[in-house]
Amino acid sequence: MATAATSRNEIENTMRMGLLIHRSQNVLQDVLSSQLQTTYPGLFDPSNGGKLFDILTDQKANQTLLQLKKMKVLNASQMKLLYPSGNPSTTVTLKNLDVTLTVVLLRNITTLNPKGSWENPPITDMSMEAQIGRVKRYRNKFSHGGASLTDAAFQTQFTELKALLLSLSTIYTSDDYDKLLTDPLHAAEAPCELISTNLPSRTPELKGRVDLVQKILQHVENDTKLILLTGMGGIGKTSIAVEVGHQRKGVRKEVMYIDMRKVVNLDSVKLSLVHHFHPNQFLKDIYSDYQNKFTQTMSNLATDTLLILDNNDSILNSHQQEFLQLLEDVMNSSKYVTLLCTSRESFSLLSQTTVTIDIPPLDKTSSLEVLWGGNTISPTDSETEALGEISERCGHNPLALKLAATQIKLKTVQKVLEKMKRIKVLRSLQLPNIPASQGMLSCLEMSYETLTDTEKKVFRGLHIFPVAFNSKEVSEILEMEEDECESVLDSLSNKSLLSLVQNTYDLHPLVKEYAEFLAQNDSTETSHTQKRYCGYYIRCLNHLCIVHKIGASLFENMSKLVPHLHMTATLLKMELCTPDIQQKENTLNFLQMIANAFHFLFLNQEALSILQSIEVEMNTYFESQPIKTAKVHNHIGLVLQAIGKYKEALDYHIKFLKVREELLGSKHLYTATSYNNIGCTLGDMGKYKEALDYQKKCLEIREEILGPKHPDTASSYDNIGCALGNMGKYKEALDYHKKSLEVREEFLGLKHPDTAKSYSNTGNVLRFIGEYKEALHYFHKCLQVNEEFLGLKHPDTAMSYSNIGNVLQAMGNNKEALDYQKKCLNVREELLGPKHPDTATSYNNIGCVLGNMGKYKEALDYHKKCLEVREQLLSPKHPSTATSYNNIGGVLGNMGKYKEALDYHKKCLEVEEEVLGHKHPDTAESYSHIGNVLRNMGKYKEALDYHKKCLEVREEVLGHKHLHMAKSYRNIGNVLQAMGNNKEALDYYEKCLEVREEVLGLKHPDTATSYRNIGNVLQAMAMGKNKEALDYYKKCLDVSEESLGLKHPDTATSYNNIGGVLQAMGEYKEALGYHKKCLEVREEVLGLIHPDTADPYNNIGNVLKAMGKNKEALGYHKKCLEVREEVLGLKHPDTATSYNNIGGVLQGMVVPMK
Repeated sequence: MATAATSRNEIENTMRMGLLIHRSQNVLQDVLSSQLQTTYPGLFDPSNGGKLFDILTDQKANQTLLQLKKMKVLNASQMKLLYPSGNPSTTVTLKNLDVTLTVVLLRNITTLNPKGSWENPPITDMSMEAQIGRVKRYRNKFSHGGASLTDAAFQTQFTELKALLLSLSTIYTSDDYDKLLTDPLHAAEAPCELISTNLPSRTPELKGRVDLVQKILQHVENDTKLILLTGMGGIGKTSIAVEVGHQRKGVRKEVMYIDMRKVVNLDSVKLSLVHHFHPNQFLKDIYSDYQNKFTQTMSNLATDTLLILDNNDSILNSHQQEFLQLLEDVMNSSKYVTLLCTSRESFSLLSQTTVTIDIPPLDKTSSLEVLWGGNTISPTDSETEALGEISERCGHNPLALKLAATQIKLKTVQKVLEKMKRIKVLRSLQLPNIPASQGMLSCLEMSYETLTDTEKKVFRGLHIFPVAFNSKEVSEILEMEEDECESVLDSLSNKSLLSLVQNTYDLHPLVKEYAEFLAQNDSTETSHTQKRYCGYYIRCLNHLCIVHKIGASLFENMSKLVPHLHMTATLLKMELCTPDIQQKENTLNFLQMIANAFHFLFLNQEALSILQSIEVEMNTYFESQPIKTAKVHNHIGLVLQAIGKYKEALDYHIKFLKVREELLGSKHLYTATSYNNIGCTLGDMGKYKEALDYQKKCLEIREEILGPKHPDTASSYDNIGCALGNMGKYKEALDYHKKSLEVREEFLGLKHPDTAKSYSNTGNVLRFIGEYKEALHYFHKCLQVNEEFLGLKHPDTAMSYSNIGNVLQAMGNNKEALDYQKKCLNVREELLGPKHPDTATSYNNIGCVLGNMGKYKEALDYHKKCLEVREQLLSPKHPSTATSYNNIGGVLGNMGKYKEALDYHKKCLEVEEEVLGHKHPDTAESYSHIGNVLRNMGKYKEALDYHKKCLEVREEVLGHKHLHMAKSYRNIGNVLQAMGNNKEALDYYEKCLEVREEVLGLKHPDTATSYRNIGNVLQAMAMGKNKEALDYYKKCLDVSEESLGLKHPDTATSYNNIGGVLQAMGEYKEALGYHKKCLEVREEVLGLIHPDTADPYNNIGNVLKAMGKNKEALGYHKKCLEVREEVLGLKHPDTATSYNNIGGVLQGMVVPMK
C-alpha cells in the first residue's frame, strides 16, 4: 500500500561530508579568483570563464611555476594541464583545477604569504593562509581516511568545515550548506551506464579481410541468431568484429559492443542492455526489476540489432554455463537480435541457429603488406623471399606480423629472419590455453629482447591490468614519473606490444598472458606490483566515495573501476592467508569497502561473495571483536534484502541486533537502526504485525534521543503508518503518516522527494477510508513534486497519475479517472515498453475503470492484455497473474457469462492456494468471488459454503475488526437474503455495519452501503418493515450526498432504493420523482448506454404501469431493453427480465372483448 523508508547510516554521513568537501573546492577556486584579480590587475577576468592563459604567460608567474616543477612541488600531470606541449594552455580555467593545484597557486603566485601557516596552523592563527590550510587538511583527511562517519563525529566536523568555508568566501550561504544535510542524495543524479555499449574505433587498413567481413555481414543479413568468430590469439577476431559493427552502423543499423573483459557479473550485461535502450532511466530503478525489464526491452525491439560480445575467453573459462544462459536469454527475448561472439575456442547452443567461422591466417599477399608496412620502396627479390619466410614463421598471424614488422623497421629483413631462426623458444614459454605458433612466441620474445631494462620492467608490470589503462595509473603503480612512464608506454606502443587509442593503452590478451608469464620469474617484483595496484585502486575508490559529488559523477566514475576492484578483491583475498592479524584486519576493511561499492553499483552477487569471505575470516580470527563481525552481518543482511532473499536477510539482521543490544544496549540509535531494518524486512515478507512491533521499538528510541522533530523519526512514523495500513488500521496509519509529513515539511521542505512520499502515503490511506477529496489533494501535491524533481517521464510520476486515477474512479469520475490511467500508461509504455509488469498494471487499471463505465467488452480486452503480459513475464503461477484471472472473471460476471466467470475465478483460486496457501487474505478473496458468482447462478448453498470458507480465513488471519471481515458478513447476508432467510441475513448485515461504523466511521461510503443493505432486507421482510427500510435508505442517502456528492453513482442508487420502497408503499408519484433523479445522475455520470442506466428506465416503467400509464411505461421498458441487449447481450438474465416486463405492459394494454 505504501513505501517504507530506510534510515541514514554512517556511510551516508560520510557521503554528505563529501558534498561539503566538494563545495570546498569551489570556495578555494573563488578565493583564487579574488587573489588573481588583486595580484594581476587586468590579466585575469573571471567573466571570460576564468581562463588562466594570461596568468600563465606572465613572466613572473611562469618562472615561479617552472621552479616549482624543478622542486617537484608540481608533478608532470599538473604541468601538462597548465603547459601542454610546453606552452601556456589557451583553454584551462579555474574550474579545471583540483584542490591541491588550487592551493599551490594560492601559495606561490598570489600576494598571500608562502611562508604562512599553511601546514598545521596553531589554533590562534585565523589568517587566510591558515584557514586555507585547514580546509586542505580536511580534504586530505577525507581523501585518505575511513569509509564511515558516526553521527557525533559528522556533526562536529561538518560544523567546523562549514565555518571555515564561510570565513573564506560568500559564494555559498549558511543555508546552502545546511541543505546538504537534508537534500536527497539522488536529487542530482543523472542516468549513467554501468558498462559501455559503444563500438570502439575500427582498425585502419584491415588487411586481407574484406571477403571475410562480407561473409559475416551476409550471415547477419540472413538473420543468423549466433555467429562465433574463433581462432588463435592475435588472428584478428576483435578487429574483424569491430569492422562488421562499423559497416552495420554505416547502413543505420543498431549495433552494441561489450568488451567482456570489463564484466565481473553477467547480470550487469542485462542491466547495461536495458540502459542502452532506456538511457534516461536511473540504474537503481532498472535494477529493482531488471530481469523483467530486460525481457520486455529486448522483446520490444522492432529493428535489426547486432550485439557484439568480444573477448569471451576468460568468462567461458570461469562461468561458461551462466554465459551460455545469457546468450539464450538474449536470443529468446527478441527475434531481431544477432549475436556476434569472439573466443579462441568454439562453443555451441543446440537450441539456436549457430554459424562458427574459424578466422584463417592472412594470405601471402596481405601478410607481405603487413610486414613491409608503410615503406614506399618495393622490396627487392631477396627481401621478398625473406618476407615470405618470416610470414610463414609467423603463421600469417596478424599480431605476430605486426610485431615482426616493428623489428623490420629497426633492423633489416634479413637480420630479423636470422634472429627468428636463432631463437629457440623454451618449453616453459608454451603458454597454457594459447594455440600460438612457435613463430608467434618467437616474435614476442624478439620484441621483448629489444626493450630497455626500464621498458621490460614496465611491460612485465602491465600484466596486472585486466582492462585498458592510462599513463597516470601505470606511473602511480610502477612508481615512475608520469612523463617517463608515458614515454615508455609510447615506445611499447610503437613496437606493437601495446595499442593506443585516445590516451588509453591496452594489451592484447595474448600479449598480456606473455607479460604475465615473464612476471612469474620474479615473485618479489610481482608481489610488490600487486600491492601497489591494490593500494592505488583502494585510494581511488576512497577518493570517489568521499570527495566526488554524490550522484551521476560518483556512479559513473565508480563503474569504471569495477574490473580493477574485482581484480583488487581477488588479490586481497589471497593476502588473507597472512598470520599478521593487523594486516589481515586492514585487508578485511579494504574488502568491505569494495563490497560496499559493488552494492552501490547493484552488483549485489559480487558484494555478497566478498562479504561472505569476510564473514568466514571474522568468525575464525576475530571472535573477540563481536561488533565488527556483527557489522559484516548487517551488510550481508542489506545485500540479501536487496536481492529479495528476505528470510536469510532477516536472520543476519537479527544476529546484528543481538550484538548491538548486548554491547550498546536497547536504547542506542544504532540499535534502533537494527529494529528498523528488521521491521522493513518483515514488511517485505508480509508479516505486518511483527514488522509493526519492531518499527515501534525503533521509534521509541529515536523519539527519546533525536526528538519527534527529526527526519529519522519521521521515517519511523512513515514505516509504522505503512505497517498499520497493511493491517487495515487506517485511522492509526493516517495519524502516523501525517506526523511524518509534518516533520518532513518542516525540515526537508515542501519540494523534497521524501515529502512527496509522505504525500503519497497519506493519500493512499485517505483513499481507503473514503476521504476522496482530501486524498486527491495529497496525490496532486505528490505529483507536483515528482514532475518538478523527476520530470514528466518517470515511473514515480506515472505512479502519481495512477493514484489520482484510482481516487477519481472511487469518486465516480470515471471519465477523468480514465484520462489519468491513460497518462500513466503512456509514460510506462514509453519508458518500460508494453511487456512490463507495471505497464500490465496500467492495462488492468484501465480495464477496471472501463468496467465501472459499463464498457465491458473494452474492459475485457484490457484485462486480457494485462493477463497476456503477466503470464509471459511472471508465469501463470504468479499472484499478479491470479489477480488478472479474477478481474476477467469479474467482467464476465457483469456480462452475465457466469460459467466462464466461474472458470476464471477458479483458476485464480488454484494459483493462490498453490503459491500463497489456504490461509492467505488473497485466497480468501477468491473464495468470496466464487461465492458471488454462484449466488448469481442461483446456487445458493454452494455460494454460502464459499463465503463461510472466506470468513473463516479472514477471522484467523485478519481478526474480527478488519474491513474484509465486514465484506464477508455482507456477502453471507446477500446469499441468505436470496435464499429468503431474511432474519439471518439482517444479523449479518448488522455485523457488517458494526465493523464499518467502528473502523470507517458513520460518514463513509461503505457505511452508507451497509445502511442500504439493511434497508433492502427490511423491505424484503415486508410485515410493515417498509418504513424502517425507508429510514435506512435515507441515512444511506445522507452519507452518500455528503461524502460523494449529488452526482455520484452510489447517490443515484440511493435515489433508486428510496423510489423502490415508496413504490411498495403505494407512494407512486414520490417514487417516480426519486427514480427520475436516479436516471438523471446515471445518464450524466455513466452515459445512456450503461447497464445501471437501464435499471431506472425499467423502474420508471414499473411505476408508470402501476399508475396505469401503460403507453409511457412501454416506452421506458423498450429503452431499458435496447440498452441491455447492446451491453449485456440477448442471453442475459436482465435482458430476459425486460422481455417479461414489456410482455406484461402489452398484456395490460389489451382491451378485453365484450
